[in-house]
Amino acid sequence: GSGSELLDGIMAHLPNCRQYGSGAPACTAEALQRRLKERARHDRQLEQLKAMIQKQSVLRYKDADQQWVCPFCRKSIETIDMSTDLLCSKVMPEQAARHMLSDGCLAAEQQFELGCTDADMLTLVSGINRTIRAGTAVVRRKRTTDEVAAHREEQRQEAAAHSPMDQACRAAAEVQKRMLPKEVPQLDGYEVGYLFEPTQEVSGDFLDIQQLGSKWLSVGLGDVSGHGLASGMVMSMVRKALSLRARDGNHPRTVLAKVNRDIFPDLEPQMFVSAVQGILDGERHVFTFARAGHPSPMVAVPGRAAFEATSAGVSLGLVSGERFTSGLEESLIKMPPGAFCLLYTDGLLEAVGVDGEEFGRDRLLLTLSTLSGVPGVNRLLRGILKAVRSFAAPGALKDDVTMIAIHRRRC
Repeated sequence: GSGSELLDGIMAHLPNCRQYGSGAPACTAEALQRRLKERARHDRQLEQLKAMIQKQSVLRYKDADQQWVCPFCRKSIETIDMSTDLLCSKVMPEQAARHMLSDGCLAAEQQFELGCTDADMLTLVSGINRTIRAGTAVVRRKRTTDEVAAHREEQRQEAAAHSPMDQACRAAAEVQKRMLPKEVPQLDGYEVGYLFEPTQEVSGDFLDIQQLGSKWLSVGLGDVSGHGLASGMVMSMVRKALSLRARDGNHPRTVLAKVNRDIFPDLEPQMFVSAVQGILDGERHVFTFARAGHPSPMVAVPGRAAFEATSAGVSLGLVSGERFTSGLEESLIKMPPGAFCLLYTDGLLEAVGVDGEEFGRDRLLLTLSTLSGVPGVNRLLRGILKAVRSFAAPGALKDDVTMIAIHRRRC
């Protein structure tokens, strides 16, 4: 319902709110009341200007490109389209009123007093149209060139879509989808869920969740270096090896050591795999894990801020034998009632905002703390992804995003 959507929106906003993240106090009731009064005054001005636009003909002129001409700025406003009767009657008045209230318009300086007549506006529009016509030939030539280039690019993409490589990528993507758990196994008193969000047709991320008897759950997550079909092929190999080794009930450290031994001879020198493997004990209420060069699990426990649970270990495929196993540690996370444990790939951390800054661990910890009160792991996972997307600049999510959340219910 609307209340649930409002809560989700607030929860997604808070991790990206600088004021909230800095720990600074919220504004006072008096300050909030003052802002509300300013907003109400602005809305009244907006309605008055809209009515003035409907009555005053000098406020309804457009140029040859069907763009509104502002009598205060004495120029065309490219963002206000008057190409149809519907736009002129329903959309333009509000857009023009908002423009007149903005800092970029001279209307406020002139106290919204119109100092021009219809004759003045006709002269202004005539001059603007002469400039438009003078540039039309140049623009038309450029558009023709651009259209030819666009047509060639369409032909290239259409040919590529039918290429053997593209067909292979689509086939690999279908195989990867079949590897995802159709139903996530559960333990009594716990809820486990995952989110898989690839940025390309073939992903290098993988996950594995399987039941080990009635009291244990094996959970694995990994990320192959690079992108494309090669990474997808390696992903399939590593995921299968990890699933088979985990199925035997091995300790997480043993699972990763055996997987490294299995795959090391077959990996190219420049390729490696980060992974985290764990076992959830539903009787002792602990999650034991080992990680191989992978981001540390994050934990949110009621009554304290979210934190990272660390352990040592290098990525799979970098070194072999004793050099790999000697640096591999197991760690244990206690899971009291209400606790969340989050496993994730680094695509979350590497999302870049409009200022060039990455989302990073601190924001993810804050997001997990903020959302840990939301019921259900799927809402938690969607809320985290929504927070990352809200933070990221357009097109800035360039790496796959995969998460597994484990939640111990309060009762």
